[in-house]
Amino acid sequence: MLHKLMEKLRSVTLKEMLEETRWIYQYTARYRKWIFLYILLGMLITAVSLGGNLMFKAVIDAVSSHNGKYLLWLGAGYLALQVGSMLLQALNNRINAKVSIRCGNEIRRDVFQRFLDVQWEASLGYHSGDLLSRVNSDVATVAGGVLGWIPSLVIGGVRLLAALAVILVYDPVMALIALLAAPSTVVMSRAFVKNMRVFGQKTRDSQAKMVSFYEESLQNLHAVKAFDLKRYHTDRLEKLQKNYEEVALEHNDFSVRSHLVLSVAGLVVSCLCLGWGVFRMWNNVISFGTMVLFVQLAGMVSSSFSSLVGLVPSAISATVSAGRIMAILNLPMEDTQVSDEARQVLQQGFDNGVGIRAEDLTFSYEHGEKVFDSMDINAAPGEIIGVISPSGGGKTTLLRMLLGLIQPQNGKICFRAGDCEASLAPCLRPLVTYVAQDKVIFSGTVEESLRLLRRDATDEELDAALKAACAWDFVSRLPSGKQTRLGERGAGLSEGQNQRLAIARALVSRAPVLLLDEATSALDFDTERRVLKNMLRSDQKRTVVVTTHRPAVLRSCTRVYAIRDGKAVELTREEIRAFADRALSAQE
Repeated sequence: MLHKLMEKLRSVTLKEMLEETRWIYQYTARYRKWIFLYILLGMLITAVSLGGNLMFKAVIDAVSSHNGKYLLWLGAGYLALQVGSMLLQALNNRINAKVSIRCGNEIRRDVFQRFLDVQWEASLGYHSGDLLSRVNSDVATVAGGVLGWIPSLVIGGVRLLAALAVILVYDPVMALIALLAAPSTVVMSRAFVKNMRVFGQKTRDSQAKMVSFYEESLQNLHAVKAFDLKRYHTDRLEKLQKNYEEVALEHNDFSVRSHLVLSVAGLVVSCLCLGWGVFRMWNNVISFGTMVLFVQLAGMVSSSFSSLVGLVPSAISATVSAGRIMAILNLPMEDTQVSDEARQVLQQGFDNGVGIRAEDLTFSYEHGEKVFDSMDINAAPGEIIGVISPSGGGKTTLLRMLLGLIQPQNGKICFRAGDCEASLAPCLRPLVTYVAQDKVIFSGTVEESLRLLRRDATDEELDAALKAACAWDFVSRLPSGKQTRLGERGAGLSEGQNQRLAIARALVSRAPVLLLDEATSALDFDTERRVLKNMLRSDQKRTVVVTTHRPAVLRSCTRVYAIRDGKAVELTREEIRAFADRALSAQE
């Protein structure tokens, strides 16, 4: 039995917990004074509590001996210490809340910013609901552990030792009896660590699945209704809830049994202390007041042991949450450094326009087929470059590369501004604006949406962009015009209105590179033609790359590339007209 127990202890992954603990406490540097004050006040509360116990002993001894000379003063002193203890505890609770909230906000802000720097393709392995769970619930657990773990360990240890010291002064045997629970408590606590980590991880994963389900269902509520999927989603929810219930109850069962074992150990020690005190008082070795003091101190020792043992689950919960956050932060990060070449291109790009040169691009998604095979594409300022391919042929992949979301396995993409050139990197994204086929409209007012990419845009520039995108008519008819609030993903607007608003936002940005991914697919023929004409009439010398099958767009392009077998083939004017005619015939 002992051999099995020792094997279990050796299997506990303490190294992981130490690494996760170090990660948690890297955020406490600026709060060290507050944490020190919290510990100091905790020690002071312990001293006041012990003083109150000693004062209460004196009151009982005075009553037992019918000595009323100092009884009133002793009673007043005891009451003052109790009130002082309550006030100090309230102050400590305030410090705990303040530090936990501020530290939580700092960790959450830092983790969120780091999430945004994770390479896009690497983040695809995580559901957005799971990420939401980690940045919210897990960070809250970690923030609570800042003051709920090591500081509480120090305070609990001091409280335990102080109570034992007072008992030792009055009765060394009583102190020895009070310590009987320590060895069994430490051994059992260590033995529970691994199981607690396993249960904690399973519980967190189950909760994350629930959050992911809620988030995905609510985001696609229109589809749930349209496809009459209410029963399907209800059944899925029941399965997820059942899984969570099984995991939570298994965790609870383990916690109840372990707590029961430790409570029995504490009860045995308390009974022994009480029996020894009764024996000593029966033999007139100690007074009734001392007996009451022993009972109080034994309770303090027992509660201190319980609180110290109770830190084990909270510590494990905090480290499990830290581990889940660290798993995301350990993903490959984007290189956001700005090279000298990139800085020069950024400085000249808005004035001189930006040319694009893609050479020898080779790319395959993880576990996917090769998309590009030594592909070349060029675009100069003032040109509209069309890109066509069969569905899944690489159009959107090319735009993702131009946005710096993914990197080619071979080859390179360069941005050129004036006489400066730099390899495409995330730091060059300010030069690029993007209009997607899907709705990419954030909640807020129309004006806030338009200014999203350029905060200093004037009202006149907003109006001009709306008119150029043929969005002015419907925006001016909204209840509050540009101050009308839009729902999530542009809720309240049609597909075509959302696309026109996204085009207007891109025009407001004045970015020298404009990427359009089937961006006029929801517009009628006449509106599409007017939007394209207005975009071409813009005074700014933009480089436009557009993926489309729409005839009006193709006929407006300077050049058109067709992606075939992983390579980009430039079409002749006759081939472009023939492709546009076929597309127009298919629409009819």
